Amino acid sequence: MKIGVNLTHLNNLNSGSKTYFENLFKSLLKNDHKNIYYFFFPEKLNLNDFSFLKKKNCKVVYTKLPQQLNPGRLSFLRFLKIYIFFKNYFKKIHIDIFIHTSLPLIRNPNGKTISNIFDIRYLYKEYEANLFKRIVYMLILKYCLDNSEFTITISNFIKEEIKKKFDISYTNLKVFYCNIIPQKKLKKKNKNYILSVGHYESRKNYLNLVKSFFILKKKFQYSGKLIIVSNNFTKKNSVINYIQKKKIQRSVIIKKKTTQDNLKKLYADADLFVFPSTYEGFGLPILEALMQNCKVLTSNIKVFREILGSKFIYFNPYSPRDMSEKIYKCLSKNNSLFNKKNNQAILNKFSSNRISHDYLKFLNRL
Repeated sequence: MKIGVNLTHLNNLNSGSKTYFENLFKSLLKNDHKNIYYFFFPEKLNLNDFSFLKKKNCKVVYTKLPQQLNPGRLSFLRFLKIYIFFKNYFKKIHIDIFIHTSLPLIRNPNGKTISNIFDIRYLYKEYEANLFKRIVYMLILKYCLDNSEFTITISNFIKEEIKKKFDISYTNLKVFYCNIIPQKKLKKKNKNYILSVGHYESRKNYLNLVKSFFILKKKFQYSGKLIIVSNNFTKKNSVINYIQKKKIQRSVIIKKKTTQDNLKKLYADADLFVFPSTYEGFGLPILEALMQNCKVLTSNIKVFREILGSKFIYFNPYSPRDMSEKIYKCLSKNNSLFNKKNNQAILNKFSSNRISHDYLKFLNRL
C-alpha cells in the first residue's frame, strides 16, 4: 500500500504532536518494509529528528507550504494552500491511505482518510473566548468526523469528550496513545530544582505554579529553584509580572530553548517534575520524566489519572496552596509512592514498540 502522512503542520520548535509522530513512525518503520510511505513536510523544516526516514520504502516530500508557527490556530489562506497542493498531488500519485494530522481535514479522493484529533479545547469558552470561532471549530470537527474512515485520538478522555460534545457514538474513533521510546537513564545529579515543561498557554497554568512555588519558599523554606522549559514564553505576561512583583527572579528560571539531550538531563536531575495543566489531550512530558526516574506530580484532571492511575499524588490546579502542599509532600524522602516498579509499569503501557505494533496492524487491516 501507499500511505501518505501529512506533517505540514509541524515547525522547528519541539511539541507534543511532533514527538508523537516521530516516536510512532520511528518504531513502526523498523517492522514495516512492505508499505510505501510518503511524508509531507513544510518548507525549511529541520529534519534531523526524522533522519530515520532514510529508508527505501520512505519518500520525503518537501512542500512549499510555510511552517505553522501558531499550532491550533486556523488560517484560511494556509488551509487553501494545503488544499490546492494535495488536490494536485492526488492527481499524480494514488495514495491508498492518507493520514491527515491537522485541521481542517483534507480528504483523500482515491482511497481512505484517517484524521487525528488530539484535543478539542477550542470548543470551550475558557480556551477560546470568541463565540464565532468556537462555532467554526465545531463545524470543522464535525466535518472531520463525518468524512474520515477513522479518526484517531490520543486518550480515552478525548474520545469520550468527542462523543459527549457531538452527542453521538462514533464507531470510527480509535485511541492510539502517545508513546515513548526507551532511553538511556542518566545518572542523577541532585541540583535542587523543580521542573515544568510545556508551551506557554493559559491552560498550562504556570501562574498558579509560580504562586505555589512562592508559598513553598515562604511556608516550607524550599531552597531550590523552579525551572520552566517553554519555547514560546513571552517577555511580558502575568507570570513574569508575578515573578517580578514577588522578587523571585533569581529563583524562577524560564528556559526558552533547550535540546532534547539537555531536556533529558533536566528531567534526570530534578527534585520533582510538576505538570499543573487544567486541560490536556494526553501529557507526554509525564512519560519523559518517568523515563529518567524523575518524581512526577500532576493536576487532578481525568487524562492524567488515565495515564498514571491511583498510585500517584494529584493536586487541585486552581489552588496554589494545595499545589504547594502536595509538592512539599512529594519532596519528602520518605514518600514511598515513587519507585522504579511503578514507573516501569506505566512506561510499558505506553511503549513505542507496543503502540506502533498495534498501529501497523490497524493500517494493514484497512
